[in-house]
Amino acid sequence: MAINSANAQCTNGACDAANAIYKECKYSFTALRDFKRCLCTDKFLVNYDRCLGGYVCPWDGNPDTLNGPCVKIYCPGKFAGGFDAKAFCAGTSSEFSLPSSAVGSLIGL
Repeated sequence: MAINSANAQCTNGACDAANAIYKECKYSFTALRDFKRCLCTDKFLVNYDRCLGGYVCPWDGNPDTLNGPCVKIYCPGKFAGGFDAKAFCAGTSSEFSLPSSAVGSLIGL
């Protein structure tokens, strides 16, 4: 019970970072390729993986801090995009399979 309570109240900084990048890209670009170029950065993908893996430490994008110390608290989070961003960035999922809410009014969908 205590573990579930702690997980319900935790804040996942990696999710916050990934979701902030997603929202910035979603609202800043109208062409799908520009959205993808904005989203699919190392900084986003590291934070996305950490978010889904439950690790709370966000990465600032600096290569020198990638493997820096991080308190390992398992705090599962949720990506706000509602799609498999890793597959999208790798080109293994079709952009046409993205939910319309994920890309807003991007041209080409």
